[in-house]
Amino acid sequence: MKRLEKIFERTLWASRFLVVIAVVASIILALIMFFIASIDVKNVLVDAIHFADPALGEIARGSLYGLTVANVARILDGYLFASILVVFAFGLYELFVSRIDIAEESEVGPRVLQIRSLDDLKERLATLVF
Repeated sequence: MKRLEKIFERTLWASRFLVVIAVVASIILALIMFFIASIDVKNVLVDAIHFADPALGEIARGSLYGLTVANVARILDGYLFASILVVFAFGLYELFVSRIDIAEESEVGPRVLQIRSLDDLKERLATLVF
């Protein structure tokens, strides 16, 4: 019975590596969000060039302005979501798999990481949102 318990506990402990799936998925999603937001930046730059066109009518200029402001807000959301996904991936990895040694040696690492519990992770994510 003791041997069976030991095998079960070893398997249960190893199952924490399933979190790596969420870590990899979060990084992939973050890359996608960074890419999409960056494409939107290009589109806003194109709109800004059109906005400067003296031949543009007042109504069209107002419409373009509203569209540009909405796009800028969407860009900010995209970069914010991407940043949250990166912090989430770091936090999950540190909580369930291992410390990120290279981050602890980095000047930026202590500001971004230092996640030792689920509450720490939630707090880090909340500080990004608010």
